[in-house]
Amino acid sequence: MFNRFVQTFPKTNFSFAFIGFHKYVSLKKQEGLTAYGISGNMLYALSKQKSYKYNLYQCKEISGKKKLNGIRLALVFDAEIVNINLGFADGNLVLAALKQAGKK
Repeated sequence: MFNRFVQTFPKTNFSFAFIGFHKYVSLKKQEGLTAYGISGNMLYALSKQKSYKYNLYQCKEISGKKKLNGIRLALVFDAEIVNINLGFADGNLVLAALKQAGKK
């Protein structure tokens, strides 16, 4: 998955990368396993369906909520709320990296 990720976003140096489930609402309503990378203030995402770029400076709120099976992140933008399910990953580390990249 990360090979495809690097091919989709060439010439981008990522300071942090992780795997999650993009636009997660439930097990049946999601885009599947997604690769994420942070470069500067940008969050790049590549699922099986699409690729995305989010400017974290424009993110109004970044929060994480612990669930029974991991942590669910919410990135609140003017136009949408992006939900990411991290499963059993170290959600606090991912949350800290996103917040750091979103600082102005």
